[in-house]
Amino acid sequence: MMGNALVDMYVNCGMLEKAQKVHDELLVRTLYCSNSLIVGYAQHKNGHEAMNYIQKMQSEGLSPDWITYICIPEACGNIGSIEKGEVFMMRV
Repeated sequence: MMGNALVDMYVNCGMLEKAQKVHDELLVRTLYCSNSLIVGYAQHKNGHEAMNYIQKMQSEGLSPDWITYICIPEACGNIGSIEKGEVFMMRV
């Protein structure tokens, strides 16, 4: 899907706002696409955004996979809240 490729490209270029805009405008969001955005936010020290998108992904009916789960410690480390990651992991 072209939208997935665009999100991934923008994330890899560090253009997270554009990646988020494309992601939010997609009619159908895949787990791959959501994970790309979450990984990008975690890698670029935007832990709050990464965690927000994990919650948004779940509210849209997408279940986290192993890629999503490996982003949680990094995202929580970025925001200095290991507790938030523990709470999230307990809900699974």
